[in-house]
Amino acid sequence: MIDRDRNGKPCLSGCHERAFRLSNSGDLAVVAVAQDGAAGLCIGIDVERDEMPREADVMVAGFFSRAERMAWAALDPSERRQAFVRLWTRKEAVAKSAGGIKALPFTQLTADPDGQYAMAELPDHRSWRLASWRPTAGYLATLAIMESG
Repeated sequence: MIDRDRNGKPCLSGCHERAFRLSNSGDLAVVAVAQDGAAGLCIGIDVERDEMPREADVMVAGFFSRAERMAWAALDPSERRQAFVRLWTRKEAVAKSAGGIKALPFTQLTADPDGQYAMAELPDHRSWRLASWRPTAGYLATLAIMESG
């Protein structure tokens, strides 16, 4: 059964040894479950429609790191939708693994915009392994697992 933890986040009732995250967009939901939740394994997941929002340039300016903004500016306009959705799902998944958007300095987090597998890093040396995939047509999902130690 799905319950809420003390921070209002979804959790598995009576099952503290598993880390659990949920994300939804439109008619689609994705779930991540990991065995070592009690040991502090930090996971996050995000899914988004494969669409670039009208306010993408404002979001890039306000939430992307300097390196990401430079990469964005260098992209051909035809490549921007895919790059935006991939970076946004990666940043959201990392934020969810770290306890939410307010717990993470989005503009300091730099995620690799290329490929199915990537890394994301903060200046304080925290890092995450990322995997992105298309769960169904029109959507992109990313799983983030915080590197230990």
